Parts: sequence; structure tokens; C-alpha cells
Amino acid sequence: MEHAESAFDVLASPPSPFVVDGTAAGFPDRTLCLDELQTIVRAARTPHRVRVAVWRVLVLRARYDGPDWTVACVGLAMPGLRRRAQLLADQRAGDAEAWHDAVLTGFLTAVRLVEHDDRPGGRLWDPYHVLERSAMMAANSVYRRPGRRLARVRLAGR
Repeated sequence: MEHAESAFDVLASPPSPFVVDGTAAGFPDRTLCLDELQTIVRAARTPHRVRVAVWRVLVLRARYDGPDWTVACVGLAMPGLRRRAQLLADQRAGDAEAWHDAVLTGFLTAVRLVEHDDRPGGRLWDPYHVLERSAMMAANSVYRRPGRRLARVRLAGR
């Protein structure tokens, strides 16, 4: 996880070409850089609907605009991923580093595969919650069935 965090720090360092159109994330008409997005998604005072909008944009950018955006997603989710990995390491036997790897692998899989419903009237999709949950499920799956590949998980609508 340290390598992923370092890679995020490089991407977020000014001047960074990694920006998001604010209107796509429910903000005024201006671009938001990664360090601003980091502040937004990590702040307790950020409304849930704003956090959801930011994560939707980030996941779509990761899927369609290249691996640097996947690194951005990992960097922004890092505190939650670390908490989940530590929770697993504390509750179950095994190497803590292996739990961190499994949670990160699950998160990366979820960024590519978790489906969501953007249709009008569709169920609200909370990407951060779904991604964190997917990471936890993947970690559990890895340690229950060593050697097996992770299956695609549909968590739309939780």
C-alpha cells in the first residue's frame, strides 16, 4: 500500500494534469485537482451526495481514462482500505502485509467490475462503500479459498 500511496502523491503534486470537471461532481463550473478531491472525500462534513458524485466520476475515469486514474482512486480510498486491512489482520490469523495486499487487490478488482445504476430513478450507488465492501469480500475470499481466482461480484444496490 505504501507504493500506491507514493504513486498517488506524485500524481497529486502540482502541477498535476489530473483534474475533474467540477460540474460532473456537483460543484461549481471549475476543475478540481486531486488534492482538492482528497480533501472533499475525506472530510466528515462533506455531504453524502457529494461524496457519491465524486466517486462516480473517479471510478468512471479509472475505467475509461487509464491506469493513472486507478492510482488516484486507490490514493483517495487509502485511509478506508488501511482500516479494513487492519481490521482483518486484527481479527484473523495471518500476516498483516498479506491482508493489505488482499484488500488492495479486491479494491482494484472492484474499480473495474462493480456495476452501478445511473438510470433516472435508479438506486443510489455509493461507490466508496461498495468498493470498500468489495475489498473486504475479496480479502475474505482470498483467505478462505487459497489459489482460487476472485469471481465478479455484483453489488449494485448493495
